[in-house]
Amino acid sequence: MWLDKLVAVHDRRPIQIKCVIWSLIVFIIGIGIDLVLDRSGIPRPIDRVAANATEGVLVGAVVYIVLKKRDQRLQRRFQEIGYLNHHINNALTVIENLDVLVAEAEEKARIAKEASARIKRCLRKVSRSEDLTDIDRTPGSVN
Repeated sequence: MWLDKLVAVHDRRPIQIKCVIWSLIVFIIGIGIDLVLDRSGIPRPIDRVAANATEGVLVGAVVYIVLKKRDQRLQRRFQEIGYLNHHINNALTVIENLDVLVAEAEEKARIAKEASARIKRCLRKVSRSEDLTDIDRTPGSVN
């Protein structure tokens, strides 16, 4: 969606640029509303109240959308961190305990290879922004 791309670009900007962008947005909305209401023939005091109320609602809606998208991205990041923590920690635990769990060298090599493949799959899945809701949290799973 175009809004997601716009918000992502906005988030990468320095804070000073963000302030300028938001100031311009509020200014443009305010000027547009003023122009429309000035031509409507509504008496001046009512027209000012209507303009301010409309500006407040529109700016509030824009800020709500931006903050909601930001919150969704943060939730996604926390989900990714939980996913990475679970799978990588389990795979590393298996690798660390190979000497205790398995005596045969070939079996150790196979298990270590499976554990490292699990880490690679996990990192690949996160890097491609794939769905992370299918986390298999059973011991020994190699999702």
